[in-house]
Amino acid sequence: MHIVGIQRMSLIDFPGNIAVVLFTGGCDFRCPNCQNPDLVQVTADTPHVDVATLWASLEERKNWADGVVITGGEPLLQPHLPEFCVEFHQRANMPIKIDTNGHHPEALQRLIDEGNIAYVAMDVKAAPARYSEATGKLVNLDRILRSIELLKQNRVTYEFRTTVVPGLVDEAAIEQIGKLIEGAPLWALQQFQNKVVLDPAMHTRKPLAPERIRALAVRAAPFAKKVVTRGI
Repeated sequence: MHIVGIQRMSLIDFPGNIAVVLFTGGCDFRCPNCQNPDLVQVTADTPHVDVATLWASLEERKNWADGVVITGGEPLLQPHLPEFCVEFHQRANMPIKIDTNGHHPEALQRLIDEGNIAYVAMDVKAAPARYSEATGKLVNLDRILRSIELLKQNRVTYEFRTTVVPGLVDEAAIEQIGKLIEGAPLWALQQFQNKVVLDPAMHTRKPLAPERIRALAVRAAPFAKKVVTRGI
């Protein structure tokens, strides 16, 4: 496992839990609006938290934390993630949440089959026709759809997330995404932030006004049991 950082405490990343957040390095997408650009590519300068330090840090937090979030980057790129989850459960009695871009349905299937994760948050970034634009890479959309359908089997608690990037996610996109994820227990519409991004051109793109995000949430409401907004 390539863990590049640990966030001591989060009250928002794992619904209902006080969580420790572990950041993994490396991602197969190049989303222009990525807010963790330093985690996209692993280089010689990328930090690495050694295993002993990781377990010691988690030991210090176990008296107040009741969950862990593994995010990135893209954690499902980590070949030893399943074994890490097993060892984590042996060391700490806390549920695991995974954040994913949804491009790795086989890895997601294994984690669900083995019963070592409790919650999945999957990003659904754009309407199908603009997915490669949203991710900065040529995307096999079938892999995204397979991950969506896998989660909709309700074998694990899950949510879908969409960052409302101006010029990319609008009313029409919400309708198209909604049809893909219809019936989901939770769909979070997240505010776009332009201060730390992968593509410098995104710095000049202004976030939508809060009322616009709320209006999109109303448009999204028929497609999920609950729709929330974040970051506005």
